[in-house]
Amino acid sequence: MFADDILILTADSAVYRFSESTKIPLDKVSLWAENHGLKINPLKSVFTIFTKKLTRRPQILFQHSNIKFSSEFKYLGIVIDNKLSWIPHLNYLKEKSLKLQNKLIRFCRATWGVKPEVVKEIYLRVTERILMYGSEIWYRDTAIINRKILSLQRNALRNITKTYKTVSTLSIQVLAGIPPLDLSIKFHQEKFRLIKLKTDILINDELLIASNVNVPSPRVPPWRGRRIFWNVEHSNVNMNNESNCNYYTDGSKINGRTGCGIALFRGGEEIKNLSIRLNNDSSVFMAEAYAIKTALLEAQSLNDSTTPVHIFTDSMSVLKSLEEATYKDDVDVFLGTPRSFFN
Repeated sequence: MFADDILILTADSAVYRFSESTKIPLDKVSLWAENHGLKINPLKSVFTIFTKKLTRRPQILFQHSNIKFSSEFKYLGIVIDNKLSWIPHLNYLKEKSLKLQNKLIRFCRATWGVKPEVVKEIYLRVTERILMYGSEIWYRDTAIINRKILSLQRNALRNITKTYKTVSTLSIQVLAGIPPLDLSIKFHQEKFRLIKLKTDILINDELLIASNVNVPSPRVPPWRGRRIFWNVEHSNVNMNNESNCNYYTDGSKINGRTGCGIALFRGGEEIKNLSIRLNNDSSVFMAEAYAIKTALLEAQSLNDSTTPVHIFTDSMSVLKSLEEATYKDDVDVFLGTPRSFFN
């Protein structure tokens, strides 16, 4: 189950047995929905059969209604066909990609409009991720699928290079400085096998042992997070207390250049300070947020759960967005002008 989608998988040695074998799980789903005050529409439900040869279609009933047979269906953004050829999914990606490229064409003509560098960034951050979504499941290293994938990539790269239609796909990839999409997907699959499936992989005659690869710990799910408490002009904090760690954060943007900084004080004495240069496209909000994030990471590195940690900032907008942020320990964040704290 995911959101409002329910998927039931069942297996049997003969097609005619599915009519009976699906009754119990469908009755359980119907009872669960009834207990939670929900209704499932049989007219929007479909079933398919994964088999090499289908002699007859079974009759599957749900709430006294026939569920219709479909040779393909979409689940979690992936089109699954009953032959598992994945061609319908690639056709779906082609249609989705063309809609996006047609919108970009309005802003990136051959002689004016969005610069190629920007279009390339859009491709890497948006288009390529759309095309690679779920590739761990649907990609097969076959000539048919590889041709389909390269045709999907070609339309996007032509907007970057602004070339004629007759230019070969290989030339466009070289001009754009972007590797073929099938190679990117293969790399993504190998990474998935190594990190997620914990499978040893062979790269250039060198065996990579999954247990020897350091993987960063996953983020804490939002429902297991702990709220970061903050107050405005908290007057009960003794900033000169030697047992407290007081972090002061700030971010600014001057002459088109963005940066942020933090300073750690303990017992009224400055222990550490950091100045961080950010990308010129970063906003002041991003600078303030990055400063608070850096302070949180610095506080986490103390490895001392008994030391009270206080973070002082003058950005209420960031604190509002952090009300549901996750952190392993309680942290107090105070809002006010930095000058008033030093005074």
